[in-house]
Amino acid sequence: MKAITKYWFLEGFNLFRKLGMLNMMKICEILEMDNIEKGKRIELKEEHKNSVFF
Repeated sequence: MKAITKYWFLEGFNLFRKLGMLNMMKICEILEMDNIEKGKRIELKEEHKNSVFF
């Protein structure tokens, strides 16, 4: 996914808006995004214990 799409998504959260564009772009470089179908069950495993989901 392109960095600008990730930036657009994060920009909608007040938490990330206060970081500034430079820091937001750094986060976008390491951010992993997946599209999940509405209603689909998401199973979190041990490997995701330090992850954040929106």
